[in-house]
Amino acid sequence: LFWTYCAQILGESGGCFIHSAALARDGKGYLFLGESGVGKSTLARLHGGQGVFSDDSPVLCRRNGDGIIFSSPFDQTDRSKGAGRGTLGRGARLEGLYFLSQANRTFLEKIPKKEAIPLIVHRHLFFLQYLSTRARAHLFGFFCDLCDRIQPTRLYFSLNEEIWGAIEASERLK
Repeated sequence: LFWTYCAQILGESGGCFIHSAALARDGKGYLFLGESGVGKSTLARLHGGQGVFSDDSPVLCRRNGDGIIFSSPFDQTDRSKGAGRGTLGRGARLEGLYFLSQANRTFLEKIPKKEAIPLIVHRHLFFLQYLSTRARAHLFGFFCDLCDRIQPTRLYFSLNEEIWGAIEASERLK
């Protein structure tokens, strides 16, 4: 019940809990969205302790037109082993929005905005059905704006390959 209440308060201001792993690298924030079992927690664990905001349900807020990711108390990260060190109370500007799919090799594929927004809204926003109409409208507008600024991308990844090379190569092409 408390989590639902928090989701409503966040939604009223254009923020949400989002079903994803949230990582920071070189000061940039990245969301990795996916269904349960696709590898969000594994990806967070492979990233190492620093820069892991959450492996399951970070907070995403709108600030001055940008998306900012924050840690959430509602995740599976074992903070006793150093995970999330340096992220509590801090945020990172969202620079990448990736939908995870496990594959034999690691590569990226752009997703059209009209395909990405329904995926986010219907599959990755926690407690959407309990939010007010106003909160839903705020979040829909937020994700429309976000997908205009950040190219939604499908990240096909292999657990045997490092993902950051593919991500950095796509950033250089922007």
